[in-house]
Order: sequence, then C-alpha cells, then structure tokens
Amino acid sequence: MSDEAPLFFSLPIGAYRDTRWTRLDTDAEVGRIAELLAPFGFAHDPWPAAVEERGEDGVNIRLSDWNHRWRGRATIFYWVGHGFRDSERALLAHYFTVHHDDERDMHGVLPLKLSEVLRGRYGDEHPPPWTVMIIDACSSAAFVRELATHVTATRDATPTQLLLLGTSGDGETRLGEVSRHLAQTLSTHFARNDRIPVAGLIGQMVADGLYAANVISFGTLSGADLVRRQATAPVTAPLDLLADVEREINALGELERAHFVRPLHGGEAGDLSWYFTGRDAEQRRIAGWLRDNDHGLLAVAGHAGVGKSAILGHVLVQSRPPMRTVLARLGFDLTADEEQLPGDGVFTSTLLLTGFDRHSLAAALAEVGGLARPPLYNDPGRLARWLTDRLPPLTLLADALDQAREPEIVAGMLAQIARRGGIRVLVGTRRSAEILEELGEHPVLSVEYDESTVVEYVQDRLFRAFPDLAGPAALATARLVARRGRDFLFARLAVGELLERPGLLEDREALDGLLARGRSGIFADWLDRAGGQAPAIPRLLLALAYMRGRGLPSADGVWATVAGALTTGPPLTTADIAEAVQRRAAGFLVADVENGTTVYRLAHTVYEDVLRERHGAGEESAHLAIVRALLQATGGDGALAPYSRAYLSAHAAAAGRLGWNALAERPRVLDRLDGVRLRTDLIRDALGHNDLPPEIVGAVGAGHLIATADPADRRGIREVAMARYAGTSRFGRNVDGDTWSVRSAWLAGETAHLTVGKAGGGMVNALTTFLGPRGTLLASAGDEGSVRLIDPVTGQQVDRLSQPGVRCGPSRRPWQAAGTCSRRAATAASSASGTPSATGPRQAHWPATQAGSVPLPPSPRKAGGCSPPAATTRRCGSGTWTSTSRWRPARAMTIG
Repeated sequence: MSDEAPLFFSLPIGAYRDTRWTRLDTDAEVGRIAELLAPFGFAHDPWPAAVEERGEDGVNIRLSDWNHRWRGRATIFYWVGHGFRDSERALLAHYFTVHHDDERDMHGVLPLKLSEVLRGRYGDEHPPPWTVMIIDACSSAAFVRELATHVTATRDATPTQLLLLGTSGDGETRLGEVSRHLAQTLSTHFARNDRIPVAGLIGQMVADGLYAANVISFGTLSGADLVRRQATAPVTAPLDLLADVEREINALGELERAHFVRPLHGGEAGDLSWYFTGRDAEQRRIAGWLRDNDHGLLAVAGHAGVGKSAILGHVLVQSRPPMRTVLARLGFDLTADEEQLPGDGVFTSTLLLTGFDRHSLAAALAEVGGLARPPLYNDPGRLARWLTDRLPPLTLLADALDQAREPEIVAGMLAQIARRGGIRVLVGTRRSAEILEELGEHPVLSVEYDESTVVEYVQDRLFRAFPDLAGPAALATARLVARRGRDFLFARLAVGELLERPGLLEDREALDGLLARGRSGIFADWLDRAGGQAPAIPRLLLALAYMRGRGLPSADGVWATVAGALTTGPPLTTADIAEAVQRRAAGFLVADVENGTTVYRLAHTVYEDVLRERHGAGEESAHLAIVRALLQATGGDGALAPYSRAYLSAHAAAAGRLGWNALAERPRVLDRLDGVRLRTDLIRDALGHNDLPPEIVGAVGAGHLIATADPADRRGIREVAMARYAGTSRFGRNVDGDTWSVRSAWLAGETAHLTVGKAGGGMVNALTTFLGPRGTLLASAGDEGSVRLIDPVTGQQVDRLSQPGVRCGPSRRPWQAAGTCSRRAATAASSASGTPSATGPRQAHWPATQAGSVPLPPSPRKAGGCSPPAATTRRCGSGTWTSTSRWRPARAMTIG
C-alpha cells in the first residue's frame, strides 16, 4: 500500500437540466469537507468540469480518472447530489437525469456502475488501499445496500478495506449534514488526537445523529487512520488559550508549519506558556540543573495557582527553537539570556501525570523508551526496577504529579528511576509533604507568589484585547488584581471577566466588588451567567467534577451520560458539548487523550470544589448515580466503552456498598472491567465488608487471578470463588463469549481473604502487621530464614530481609529483626543489605534518613513453635503477631 497522502475525491452534482430538481450548492459542501480534512494531509482533487458537463459521460470520465490516476491511493470518496428510489431500483442523478415525477424512463448512475469501478480499482492490489465511499443523496441507504450486493457478487473474494456510508436512510437528506457532523466530531471527540481511526470517526458521526445513515463495512479498515499533519500545540492548556496558539500557528504558511511546527510533536506537557512573563530566577535554576546533572530529579513545587506549570511550559517552549521562532513571529517576547535557556531539544519527552497510577506511568515510560509493554507487577518498586534496567538515557518533563491517581507511588517510582545514570526528571507538583517525602533526597525548586509577574501578565492580556486602553489605566487595574488575588488563577479569572465585561475597566466600584468575590466567587458568577445563556454548560461541567482518570470522553456518549445522571433536563447532545468546548466554557477546560480518544477535565480543582458545593449531593450518592447510568448505557452483552471498562469500578468504590451492589447486578459487565483496576479498587474499598453481594465477594477472593485472566475466563473464575467464599451453589447458563462457567458447586466454605503474594519455599510460622509511613505492611517469618515485607493493598512483596542459617521453627531460637526503615523501604524503592550482629540477629540496613525498625512485639507462642521476640526499642510503627493455619510452602500466601 502506498505511503502517499490519502485522497479526498468528490463528485458534486448540484445543477440539472431538468429544473424540477432543486439546485444544490454541492461545491460549497465539498469545499467545507476538504478544509476539515486538510490538517490530516488529504490531497483534494476538485472536479474541474462545468455543471453542464456533469452528465453520464462526465461522470464516467471522472470515475475512470479515480481508477487510473489515483489508483492505489487510500480515499474518502464523496458523491453529493440528488438521488431517487422506486420499487425496483435506486439511482443517483446526473446533470441530464429527468425528475422522478416524470413517467418517462429515468436514467442515472446505478449501484452496478460504482461496483464495477470498485472492482477495477481494487484489482490486484495487495493489500488493497482503504476506501470510504460516502453517498450523500436522498434514498442513499437503498443505494448502498444494492451497491454492497453487487460488490460481493462481482468479486471472487469478499472485499476488504471498504466502508460504504449512505447518509439519508431511505428518505431525504439535508445538504451540509456531513460537513457539520465531521466538524463536530473532529473538534470534540478527537480534538487532541493526532491519529484517528477512520472507522471510529465514521461510527461516531453516525452515533451523533448523522441523519438516518446506513453503514456497511467490508473488513476492519486496519491501518486506515487520519494522521494530523497541521499543528496541535505540543502542550496542554485551557482550551481558549490553546485555540489562540493553534489558530496563529496554522495561520502560517504550509512551508512554515512544516519547517517550524511539525518537529514539535511527540509529547504532552503542562500549562501553555503563551502569555508568560517574569520568573527569571526560576528559569536560571532549572537551566543550571539541566546543565550540571547527568541524572536525578528536580521538583518544581508551589501552591495551587502560583504559576509553576506556566514555568514548565515556558521552559519547554525555550527548549524548542521552532516554537520560539513561531511565537516570536507572532509578537510574543521570548527574550532570555543564555543562563535561562535549558538547551535545544533537551527533553526526550513530556508527560502530564493527571490520572496516572503505577501501571499507566510504567506504560508511558516504556513507550518513551521504545520498550515492550511492561509486566503488570503490582509492586511499584518492582515496576521501577524493570524500567530502570531497560530505559535508555532520557530527560523527561512531567507535570501535575499531585493530580495522579496514585501521587505518592508515582513520585516514588520517578525518584527511584531518576537515581540511575543518564535519566533526568523535571517534574511539577503542588506542595505536598507526602509527595515531597516520597521524592526523597532530590532537590526542590519552590515557586512563590510574584506580584510583579502577575501585573505584567494582566497588562499584557489587557493591551492585546484593548489596544486603545491607556497605559495608566491598565497598570492600575493590573496592580489591583495582583494585590487582591495573590495567585495566577485569580488573575486569569479576573482577566476573563474583564474581557467579557469591558465596562468593569471604567467602573472601579463594580470591579472592586468582582475582585472581592475571590476565585470561587468569580467562577460561580460566570457559571450562573453561562447557565442562563446555555443551560447545558453547568450540567456538563458538573460531570467533570466527578470524573475519574484523565477526563471524560465525549465519544460513546460518556460525558453526556454522566451529566444526565447528575442533573435533570433534556438529553445532552454532541452539539451541546461542542458549544461548551469550543466557545462558552473553553477557558475552564483542558483536553487530553486517554484510551485513544480525546477526554476533557476541568482546568483547576477550584472549579471542582465550586461545582460540587453547588450540586449539594453527597459523594456516594453522586457516584452511585454515575454507576447506574453507565451500566444502563452498556449493551445487553456487557459491551463497554473504554472509559467504563477502566473506571466503572472506581465509581462503584466511591459509591460504597450500593455501588458494588449495582455492579453485582450486572455480572457480565463485572467480568469485562479492567482486571488490574478492578482488583485495586476492590482491595481499597470492598475488602473487609461483610455485606457484599456474592459476585463481589468472588471478585475479591479471586482478584489475583481475575486481574490477568482472559476476559472469557473471568466468569468461571469468579463463580468458583463465589462457591468457595460466598456459598453459592447454583449458577446461570453459559452464554456466548464465555469460555467456561460453573453450573453448580458444593465446596467447603472459607472466609473471603486476600491473596497477597508468593510465600516462596518453607513453612511460614508467624505474621506481624506494622504501621509504616505509607500505611500498614505485613512482615512474615518462617523456615526459609527470611522476613518478607508485603504491601496488603498491592498484594506484593516490597522487600525481603534474610540471613542464611537462621530459621524460625520448633527447634530454633526465636526470630529477631532490627534495623532502620523508610518510605522507600515500604514502597520497595530500596534494597536491603545486612550482616549478622555479634549476638546473632541479622541487622537490616536501609539507605534512608529516618531510623526505625520492623517491630516484632511479644505474643503467645505461635504455630510451628516460634515465639516472637521482645519488641525493639525503635520502630516505624506498632503491630501484633497473628497466626495462620492456611499457609503452605511454595504456594500463594493467604490472609484469613
């Protein structure tokens, strides 16, 4: 298949000799579609024939041109004009076709003609180029059905890489619907995607109501993707600022875009550095750190809204000469001395950590390093070691660490990886004692509020919006905003109000009243005003306040479904979402990409707080409504949208017992959730509850198996666990898609418990729990002569202390362990080394700054004859020995 740019090939027929046909401006519709496809590199071959030359002969010449001159080229083929269907056939009208009111025999383009063209076009091409054939005419559904029949009848084999789309059903169509739906889908569902599956694009257009469209697909259209060639800004920012960037960059000539902008693609980052001012000292510190260190981590930390993400965005821009050139051409001052420049192309890649957990971080870093997909280890230390052993040298810019799903764990993994030579990480985070402690010994650049910088920012925005504004008036307003707000978020909100209500610039009393409202008040005022103009806006934004992961997708109806679950009103449409993201709420939203589609989230947690407070519903009741709505949106076969597959269990966990009950009522959905995320959510929320439904009890008990099992096996695994732990004996019949299931079972009952890891060889004779800096850990001692530290939440061993020749059993002295520990020990970020002491106990030495010990408090004699020793005098926490009777050598360790 050719690597040439895909083709947009059109046959517009809007004028007819028979004036009973309504004249159509089909050339304008073709132009609109061509403009929408241009950012994806489509070549457009306009039809040069005059309207009176678009009869049967002209159509035949045009089709032959496609078959020969454009042979082998992937194509979106678009026929637009009038069509007709009677009891015998469907046809498309050309210039000389008589109107269907005439009793004379009608002549037009028949489905058989296009099938012959397709047969000749595919010919001996292996593999054949993909083709999407859109018929935009009345009765086009009947036309594509007949066309599909001819295609399969006239070819030796079933066609592949072909999709037929009739836009009108069996009735009339409306000119302009294709371009409208294409624009809406590209700007909402796929706004931030650089690669869009063609089949997914067409499917979403149809799902959003492309009239009464009929789709017939031959093959999977594998490799049929739209690849964005024009720039999407290589940063993540509120959508109004992002639109500024992309509009200005794409206003440049194609040569300039190709030379200056396209090399910028390949990553994500934090807030856009579009109106950046000041912060010279911070830029010098970052640039100096990059020059002086070949490995390590530098954290840029500050309170919410202080501007730390803007600093990182500016550093990114300064590292990319093409972007500096573009912004300078557009009139933005990027003056910097050599000590402020981080180095051209210094960053290998950039990541926005919002919604990240240990697995998504590992997958992202593996992709950056060109590695295979990492294993699904639950132990973050083990994941970090896997990456450390394999990653090539790289410099990573990351932001929004505090917004990760597992911020402390992600911080610990980054800190561990950055200790290896050749790996550098520059990461932004809000100030958090827990996160900074996880980062360990790595340096921190503290970002404080800078009033002069805010003044410059406000002045710049006002002068650009109001060129005639007097300098003293702008300065006075900027100083007032800077003194009242004390952070950039407040300044941005205030400027937004001034741009929307310029009369405030001349009414000091009204401006004082606005600024006295604070960040939350200004946003609440805007929300009331927006809701009065477009009632869908507050409903859509409220849904984002309860989202999980990196954001809510508009695709698959997820965003509208969640909003509908939380509010009352008419059903929300893609048009409502487009109005929000493109116009009214753009300044409060951020677009991102997750699971291959564009997702949206609120640009700041302040907005979440305001929306939740105004909503007034409790956390559990809101998430329960979301769970029920997402379940209702799934098909009867349990088919799930990617967002539901990944985060439905997280919403159920947030909804509490009723959320798990709702999920248990749809076991086919339960068995199709992301296994790793389901297990994590079950451990965090469901473990220990005595009133869970049998389906959830089974999922808890078999979570370690379900997490990595094939979805077709999960039902059977869960049902076996239900029989063991919930006493269920009768089950439903097997259904399509399940490899196997249980019909009936009578098993000896056990209390539901968590399988947390591998015990290795030898009998384990005693357990203790202790409270470490990151929560409760388990310590086990047994015949193999080691103490194993286990995280019960992840179910994985985080480290092991061993001394050859020391055992804890009936004929041995009690096990003793003493030493020091730290957060890194608890997260498996450190490795232990030790030597026997003069008195015999093995001493464990952790590379840490905080001292303590694994405590082994006194307790009665335990299984196997091992008596625990006295507690050590210095400890990380406290715990008590517990016994276990279900622990076997070389088997998975279980805790009753």
